[in-house]
Amino acid sequence: MRKMATEEEKQIWKERYLKGETARSIAQDFPQYHESTISRNIKKMGISRNGRAFHTCSIEQDVIKDFSTGNFYCEELAIKYEVDVHTIYRILDGVNIKRKTGVKSSCNENYFKKIDTPHKAYLLGFITADGAITGKYNSSCSIEIHEKDSDLIDFAKFEINPSATITDCHYKNKHNKKISFSSKKLCEDLAKYGVISNKSLILEKVPIEYIPDELLCYYFRGLIDGDGCIHKDGKISIYSGSLNFITDVQSILCEKVGVSKLKIYHGSTYFVSWGSRADKEKFYNYLYKDKLDKTFYYKRKHDRLYQFLYDNDEITI
Repeated sequence: MRKMATEEEKQIWKERYLKGETARSIAQDFPQYHESTISRNIKKMGISRNGRAFHTCSIEQDVIKDFSTGNFYCEELAIKYEVDVHTIYRILDGVNIKRKTGVKSSCNENYFKKIDTPHKAYLLGFITADGAITGKYNSSCSIEIHEKDSDLIDFAKFEINPSATITDCHYKNKHNKKISFSSKKLCEDLAKYGVISNKSLILEKVPIEYIPDELLCYYFRGLIDGDGCIHKDGKISIYSGSLNFITDVQSILCEKVGVSKLKIYHGSTYFVSWGSRADKEKFYNYLYKDKLDKTFYYKRKHDRLYQFLYDNDEITI
């Protein structure tokens, strides 16, 4: 009857084999077993010095040690040890360790906790206009825009989460870029400013109580870049799915900028447009003059207004 090796013996064979010994040399210390028996058991443990399985066994203890610190996700260990993530799964499953999957994010979850910089004010305005809160628990904020404006995506990524992934979205007649920031805390803070799921139809007002007066101009710059238009003739239009919100926007701009109070129109959405030269100049001074280096702006929108007011040369963008 063939003698069955004990688990203790198998472990000894494994450790010695991983250190470079052959099955033949190990068998010299275990005369009760033929070298083929030792070799067969070693192979059953998935060890082969000439293949990937050997590498798996050689890193096994280090993987377990690293994972036990709580500082690594499976995906990060796969990168560290240059193996497929499923190899990490097998190692952890083999010792009954519950996996922790994901990738550590460098997301600044407190980014919108307080609006205290031009960058934050601008991005809040832009996301209010053209961002989306998604996910099962409304815990992801995404921005999707046409590829020609992808500089905005790069700016948001740098500001909020440098490790976030930018994805390509292909449609029949256009190519968009998209970025998502998954953070319950980030989305909870945005909700404080009215940025919630399906916000476009239910926004009530500009969160002026949370935005310092000196930063409000950057909020409106972001709002116009996200859901406004500066036409070739310099006319400024702002759009919204919420009548209450567009009414509040106009009221604040009339007070802060001194532009005219005009009729709010309703087509597929609510909008108000300022076309007089005086109003255009007031908008330019409020949004851009001496402020271009403070934070991001859509160059094409700025240039349309600037050239209408000061160059009088038509540009095509």
